[in-house]
Amino acid sequence: MVIMLFLGFKAIRRIAGLALIAAIGFTALSLTGLSLTGCPTDRGIETVARPTATPEAGPVASGSINVTLKTTTPGADIFYTINGNTPTKNDPDTKKFNDPIPITPPVTITAIAVKYGMYNSEILKAEYTVKIPSDAILLAENKWADGELTASNNVQWFKFTASASTQYIHANLNGTMSAWNGLYIQVYDSSGVAVGKEEQLSGSGNLSYKSITVTSGQEYYIKVRPYSSSSTGTYQIAFNSKDSSSSITITPPSDAKQLAENKWADGELTVSSDEQWFKFTATAGTQYIHVGFGTLSSSQGLYVQVYDSSGAKVGTEDNLYGSSGSNRSRPVTAGQEYYIKVRRYNSYNGTYQIAFAASSTAPPIIITLPSSDVTQLTENKWEDGNLTASNNVQWFKFTASASTQYIHAAFSTLDSLWGVYVQVCDSSGVAVGTEYQLYGNNDIVARPVTISKDYYIRVRPYSSSYTGAYQIMFNKSPSSVLIPLPSGVTQLTLNTWANGNFTATPGEQWFKFTATANPQYIHVSFGTLSPTGGVLVQVYEVYNSNCAAVGDELYLGSSTRYRSISVTAGQEYYIKVRPYSSTGTYQIGFTTSTMAPSP
Repeated sequence: MVIMLFLGFKAIRRIAGLALIAAIGFTALSLTGLSLTGCPTDRGIETVARPTATPEAGPVASGSINVTLKTTTPGADIFYTINGNTPTKNDPDTKKFNDPIPITPPVTITAIAVKYGMYNSEILKAEYTVKIPSDAILLAENKWADGELTASNNVQWFKFTASASTQYIHANLNGTMSAWNGLYIQVYDSSGVAVGKEEQLSGSGNLSYKSITVTSGQEYYIKVRPYSSSSTGTYQIAFNSKDSSSSITITPPSDAKQLAENKWADGELTVSSDEQWFKFTATAGTQYIHVGFGTLSSSQGLYVQVYDSSGAKVGTEDNLYGSSGSNRSRPVTAGQEYYIKVRRYNSYNGTYQIAFAASSTAPPIIITLPSSDVTQLTENKWEDGNLTASNNVQWFKFTASASTQYIHAAFSTLDSLWGVYVQVCDSSGVAVGTEYQLYGNNDIVARPVTISKDYYIRVRPYSSSYTGAYQIMFNKSPSSVLIPLPSGVTQLTLNTWANGNFTATPGEQWFKFTATANPQYIHVSFGTLSPTGGVLVQVYEVYNSNCAAVGDELYLGSSTRYRSISVTAGQEYYIKVRPYSSTGTYQIGFTTSTMAPSP
């Protein structure tokens, strides 16, 4: 009692106030901005400094940022939410600030700083919005706009002026973008505030859309991003006031290639040109769109969509492929102009032909014949050919000796794994059958012809990077294909190694031996040539100054270094060796057993 009188009444109140603060400091204090009553000045109680945020609130250009919270009051703790609520002790969404906060705008961070024995700070509300780019692509209602998301461009922006209180955003995933995964879209108003939630649009065709509530006449923005960083490709986007995309049109390109009825036009789809456009003037109430395949896979084909001159679809988009599904009919108006968009099936590239006609029967393919540099073929006689980077097409001709002729190919330095494409046509340039790839063991193609008529063969490589020497011939038979004997053949001796060396791929080397027994074993060993790369070995039997294959070409490498062949003792045989994938030195020999020749 004496002590209290000595301290005085004010001191007693101050001690009581500090005791109250000690009792209700942060560890026991509700984080609702609770402050002490009375006269803070009299008591000398301080307030914690209001938190600050770095970077400051406002529009954010990047997709996500890290926000740091600070207060100038030493020892104070900061608590925050990102759900718009004020931080409170019992709120499970209230978190203590320790590390930078990762956010993706639009987000509002609400924060308070507290310290034991001090008043809570004022509330910080830091609102982060999306910064709208100045180069957003303007959309016109009911018009498809093209978009493409790439690894280096994984966000695109579009803008539109609302024409109704409810607008529908449509995505057309018929481009190279995966329809299965689709993409994400988020709408914002002109201040960068989100309108509705981000949604994933996926599925094929025009079935992907979302609706949003807006204010008619106001401007809005659409952010498009891929499903994942690996889900890239082309797509289309549009807006209208319906949940249907049937009225949405495109703007046909001005450089669409003009088609003439019953005339094939050449096309090529590549990674850098994954769609092409053609146009035609309808000659009948029903027109058929035909496609033929060059280097583009006929089993996968391509997609075709017809549009009228206003950009409205005529029918659905179709996958045309093979011989049975390589045309589609469309109802049109005679005399009107129409457009055809051709695009890749997945990532399949290559050349093709396209035409329109009034019949389901495809028009004949007309090929321009060369005026010179055509090599005459003699039946059953191989003729040499060589395709180079500067000479990637060669022409041959023959006079048919039967109603069915067989075109054969053999490969020297040209890689037999990929081979060549051959196209037969008559003397007026009309294609006889489709272009056909000859390679490896698939080195024969038959074509129906008219006896005594002249025919041409166009030969080209699988691609511009596959060049080299080859042979070609024609005859009446699909069997007993004989290849020409090479010069510079190395003679082998029984049980003795002979040296070989590949300096380039593709390439080939030839050896010969006289059989001493049946069977005979061909062995290889490896010097600088990698055994994991190995070699390919094919044995031939001498026959009328040509070679007939004995068995299939086989791979010899790390695990298998010999092969057996059935031969006739006393007969001469040839061995063609070519590298599988690498260059270097090796050895080859023949024996009568699985035991290799002695070193």
